Amino acid sequence: MNALTPALLPFCLLAAPALADQCASVDRAVADAAAARLKKGEVLQEICRPCGETKAKPLWIDNTVVAKTSDPKLFEVRVNGRGLDLAYVFLKDGTGEWLNLGLAVRCGAHVGATKLKLAPTDLTAP
Repeated sequence: MNALTPALLPFCLLAAPALADQCASVDRAVADAAAARLKKGEVLQEICRPCGETKAKPLWIDNTVVAKTSDPKLFEVRVNGRGLDLAYVFLKDGTGEWLNLGLAVRCGAHVGATKLKLAPTDLTAP
């Protein structure tokens, strides 16, 4: 093991959460565009691969709001009262494919997946 490795470990651990919050806080136009795509009764799929998640989790939409954050220039999209990171949310498009919402509204996300392949068994009731 290199002598620098233990010294770098805290910085590596701090960098991982930053990757996970790419589009949790966005400007008003992006938040409004994302919220406009989310309709009551639809289902989203959430998966954060940089966080180590391997299976998407369904989220049925009951209500959607755009809310202020602690930074007056930034907003978040909340579904059912919970803030979303748009970079890790997928919404079914007109062709039946699951598209990355963050990329669709140009939130500035750097994610590897633009589409998500799901089997019908991946969708379960809340």
